[in-house]
Amino acid sequence: MIKIDSVGRILGSFLIVTAYFTVLHISATLGAMMHLFANVISLPFFIRTKAYDVVIMLSFLMVISLTTLFLRRLIMPLINLSKEELKKVEYYLLGDTDPLIVSVLEKIRSLDDVCECNNTSTK
Repeated sequence: MIKIDSVGRILGSFLIVTAYFTVLHISATLGAMMHLFANVISLPFFIRTKAYDVVIMLSFLMVISLTTLFLRRLIMPLINLSKEELKKVEYYLLGDTDPLIVSVLEKIRSLDDVCECNNTSTK
């Protein structure tokens, strides 16, 4: 009879390939979650068979997946701020007098003519 950790390894191998496809073509966040789950269910087999080099490699890959999920959950919502929200953040954090921020905002404003926000042109 096949052991449960062997089933986990087989399913994990399939999920790793599926996760790679998902990262490339569908969603990096969903792919990272799939990859993390695949590594977690594969890990017991490699611990039982004393393949500690693979355990270490999978541990590193799980840390990468976790940091990807963490960054996408915390950092990505900041990127989706509207221009008005960004101006408020700038005003409250730095004021209007910081030359670096002013130069960055001028560069961003020069892109306004080609920007499409919410599928509507800003021209």
